[in-house]
Amino acid sequence: MRNGTLIGVFWLVVGCADAPNTAQTSLVEPPSSTISSIVEPSTTASSIVKTTLSVEGNQRAAWSTVEAEGQVINFLAALAAGAFEQAAWSAENGGAIIQGQGGDETGAEALERMCRDGACAGPYTVHADGPAVRDPASGQSSSTVTVTHVESGEVATMRLGTFEGQLIIVDLPPLVPSTGGPTLIEELFGDALPSRVVVSRFDAFEIWEDGESEWVTNWWAEEAYEVEGDFVAAYGAVVALHDPSTTYEGLCPRLMTRDGEVLVLEQNCDTSTSWQMFEVPSGESRPTPIRYEERGDGEFVWFVERSGTVIHGIGDAEGNLGLKTLQGVDLTGDDSAGYVALSTNGKYVAYVDHADPAAVSHFWSPVVVVKDTSTGAELGRWTLDAPVRSLEFGESWLVAGEADPEAVRVGDYMVEQIALVAIEVETGETNRVETPTFLFLPT
Repeated sequence: MRNGTLIGVFWLVVGCADAPNTAQTSLVEPPSSTISSIVEPSTTASSIVKTTLSVEGNQRAAWSTVEAEGQVINFLAALAAGAFEQAAWSAENGGAIIQGQGGDETGAEALERMCRDGACAGPYTVHADGPAVRDPASGQSSSTVTVTHVESGEVATMRLGTFEGQLIIVDLPPLVPSTGGPTLIEELFGDALPSRVVVSRFDAFEIWEDGESEWVTNWWAEEAYEVEGDFVAAYGAVVALHDPSTTYEGLCPRLMTRDGEVLVLEQNCDTSTSWQMFEVPSGESRPTPIRYEERGDGEFVWFVERSGTVIHGIGDAEGNLGLKTLQGVDLTGDDSAGYVALSTNGKYVAYVDHADPAAVSHFWSPVVVVKDTSTGAELGRWTLDAPVRSLEFGESWLVAGEADPEAVRVGDYMVEQIALVAIEVETGETNRVETPTFLFLPT
């Protein structure tokens, strides 16, 4: 999270895009290291590799093995979907040449040519060879990822590197004509997709609307933590989903919906003394359903609004909430809600229960609870395989992101995602996919 002091609230539309850097760059080879890897079992075309790294000298990790795998998984997903402009964007913006690219081709044209006849369809397994290391002499970072074509067993090493701080991928997976495998969306939802899904990819979003998909380049994708309507909340700004050059300034924005409008609640990141709500993109003020209130002993006032339903409560110093509706319906009882998500239609609320006996601590729990917002009745309680680090709620599909349990156990500050679990709360169908990829279920 980016911190700062709120001097005044204003809205600014920025209309300048990053111009491609025309200087040709090359990726540095990763420094030598000692690696001890444990490959976790996987039911999908990718698996998470947990790695410890011994680095010589003053070199330090720039990104983890999970992050490296996630970037390559998302790059491969773009190739398989035919989103060649999005797959090529990082290399072209950094002035790099993609492996096999001809002198008269753009990066996207080269990828389209080389991926013909299903040559990039996969499926592949993806295993990071170690975390990235920053070279103190050049200032660049790099790592390698081993990519294996499942059916043929052909293997390729793909390099990740940086140029002026931007992550670049120029290598290709094994090019084997194939029919491909199930996509992340198919594995999570089968044929019963939510009406809207937005997947955060490599410098892009994969957007599903009523079963149809499109890819859009958006260099804010990795910074995104909320999506509503056609707007993205990222660290430090609200961004247009389809146009990353259009931003609406804010420090720690939260997105909500009311009467068909997307609203932003703006508040100071650290020491809130007030809050204000605005409509996007006009910046016109809107009233908040709950008044701001200063409280002591680490307590705070909190609310979320979606499609005519408002859930609010008082949080304690450990981040746990007691929840109720504006009509006074108690939604938590003796539970302590951590992460909270309202369904897009406002009918249901989901939360992670930190008071359940299966909870790891006051801060982490694998227990997800869903309740009816009109009655407070509990519709389901699921204990997942790992503590939950995120919740997304469509009309009836709930998606929970599972955290690395070892990182939770040792108290790591940055806890990474190891899997997504999709729950159809009205039928009880549950699907788990091991992946570091994030997705959103927006209005």
